[in-house]
Amino acid sequence: MKHRKVCSDHFAISQFVNPLDRKSGLLPMAVPWLVDCPNPPKSQDTVRPPPRKRVALEIETTDSEILDSTDVLASVSNDNTVEKLKRKIGCYKSKLSRLKKKTPSISKQTLKREISKVLPKQAAQFVNEQIDNAKKKPRAIRWSNFMKSWALQVKGTGPKAYRTMRRIFKLPTARTLSNILQRVDIGPGWHEPVLYALKHQVQHMEERDRHVAITFDEITLKCSLNYNISKDEVEGYDEGGRPANHAGVFMIRSLTGKWKQPIGYFLSSGTMKHGVLKTKIMEAVEKVLDTGFTPMVLVMDQGSNNLAACRNLGITEEKPYFFVKSQKIHFLFDPPHLMKNIRNNLRKYGFYIGDKLAEWGDITEMFKIDSQRQHRMAPKLTQRHLSLTAFSTMSVPLATQRKDFSFYLRGTSTRTAWNTSLG
Repeated sequence: MKHRKVCSDHFAISQFVNPLDRKSGLLPMAVPWLVDCPNPPKSQDTVRPPPRKRVALEIETTDSEILDSTDVLASVSNDNTVEKLKRKIGCYKSKLSRLKKKTPSISKQTLKREISKVLPKQAAQFVNEQIDNAKKKPRAIRWSNFMKSWALQVKGTGPKAYRTMRRIFKLPTARTLSNILQRVDIGPGWHEPVLYALKHQVQHMEERDRHVAITFDEITLKCSLNYNISKDEVEGYDEGGRPANHAGVFMIRSLTGKWKQPIGYFLSSGTMKHGVLKTKIMEAVEKVLDTGFTPMVLVMDQGSNNLAACRNLGITEEKPYFFVKSQKIHFLFDPPHLMKNIRNNLRKYGFYIGDKLAEWGDITEMFKIDSQRQHRMAPKLTQRHLSLTAFSTMSVPLATQRKDFSFYLRGTSTRTAWNTSLG
């Protein structure tokens, strides 16, 4: 009703903000009711306009059901707290927006430049590539030569570690690295790109680190011919045009460091002829000298063709060396193979120690007695080291890894030494 108001008599004391002061104002949920009046006004039917937002909670009160003052005060305090928090959130949002406007945005180039100032060169290059490729799809990434080379080194060190790193960083896949290696032409002959890389690497080495040993060994291959589509040629022939079943590999190894590098391999039908091997040895020494390294030793096994090539080089027991371009090269047999041959000679012929003969049967008998004892004197000696087959006689580990019975070969006789130790 226009120009009409409801007096405070129509509200209970509990419906005021301050129950002791009726002028303090009504609570938001205050509801009036009818009271006895001597001259009541005429009732009028009024239509209330629809509210903008309906209140979900509707409270019905009667004369007997009146809101409790404590509940109402608690609801009011909660509403005030929510309003204060909303105002604080608004203040923080506006403050954050102002700070964002004041903070200058750092470009990617500036970030990469600052990283290069702090980190070493290779580490900075790795981090910068991670920044460039962070939001790119895998097929859109184009890897640099540095990243390809670094990934190949890590994968060669440990494939499992490389797979773990790929879960964290953006790195080339194994398929990508395989494709890179397939494009590298490593055919029979001297590897000129490798020799070129060694020539540049030697410039950063000290004089003592340039001393290397040249090693040569042959492996047996399965004789087969394959057609190379990219080269349009048939592979599997030696230099004479015959199907190859052997490959001789030349490799250099540092005498002071822990690195080694193959420099070439050659295919042959059967073992390499001693005349051809002599020529290849001379070429290997010359190519190593051209790179800047100093070859000091030539190491080979006791193959018949190797022995013949050594004789052609003028190597004897009294003169175990030869010269190439005034460079003195000493010759050594491969020590692990020497130990294997000593074991085989002991097994086949026996050794004379003074006037006494030490035979393989002495070691076999010692093993039978020792294997029955609770506390063995040679606990690592097994039947596998004694019962050798045609293939196990060529096994170097079986001749070098167990040395428990070496002291039995000292003295007048192996059997006498064994009996003495038991006594």
